[in-house]
Amino acid sequence: GEGGADGDDYSRTDDDDDDDAPAVVDLAENKVATNTNAFEIMDDLMMRSISLLGAYKARHGGLRASFGNASELTGMADFAVRYAWELLLERHRDTPTDLLVQNNSMGGGSNDGVDLTSELLVTTLQLYSDHAKNFDLIESEYHMLSHYILSFPTFSDVSVKVLTLKTLEYVCTGLAGANSNMPLRVVTEVFVSQCKFLLGVASEEGGDVDEKDDGDDDD
Repeated sequence: GEGGADGDDYSRTDDDDDDDAPAVVDLAENKVATNTNAFEIMDDLMMRSISLLGAYKARHGGLRASFGNASELTGMADFAVRYAWELLLERHRDTPTDLLVQNNSMGGGSNDGVDLTSELLVTTLQLYSDHAKNFDLIESEYHMLSHYILSFPTFSDVSVKVLTLKTLEYVCTGLAGANSNMPLRVVTEVFVSQCKFLLGVASEEGGDVDEKDDGDDDD
């Protein structure tokens, strides 16, 4: 009777819910990035737009930065810090007009490069936020975020630095199950390299001051 009709209605409601469930899952899975050609293009543009990565290849026989082991990571971080110092000294040697241009272009070598450097990171962040799997897919092969963190000391554009840190924050706090070990290792290596380098510079300057004082005393 009526109870049977109600039971039928209840059953149909359950079936409807079951039919909707796969559609929700499929919608989420559709956001998993699978176009490897697009990844290759993004990687190539990143290598061209970030001056540190090009400089590293030029000084290492065409080999690009590798995140394979701890010693290589330490060497890359040391190189990034030294290169950032070189850029800083170059800016100080420039004329005021050239200095302005250099400040606007350090991230990639031109105004377009700076825009490209930022836009690539925006696109990467969008892919990561579309689906949690995208981070592991892209980072495990291309290390997009790790490259940006490695290059962080060389960026003069504050917006690129802020976006890099926001991307790292999102990966560490907003992506459940994401393997963020490598980006965090790069953060640590760059920080340690900066500390060692700055202590070395301070020590050299202190030695120069002492030698000058000794010379004045002799006079």
